[in-house]
Amino acid sequence: VKLILTVVKYIPQAWSNYQRKSTVGWSIINVLLDFSGGVFSIAQIIIDSVLAGSWDGIKGFMIKLTLGLVTLIFDTIFILQH
Repeated sequence: VKLILTVVKYIPQAWSNYQRKSTVGWSIINVLLDFSGGVFSIAQIIIDSVLAGSWDGIKGFMIKLTLGLVTLIFDTIFILQH
């Protein structure tokens, strides 16, 4: 559910920025903080897998990994739009 809601919350903002060709009045700070959260989330999964000595741990966190990747993709779009 969280993954679906995350995708749904980003699409309207990306589309609005694209249509207006502007991000005036929109703070990039939250996007940068969100981006860093996505990086740290993915890093945590990788570090946990390395410490466990097995990449099977990633399979257990596929939703968290996908959520982090979706966040990075949309935040990159927002950064480029800004």
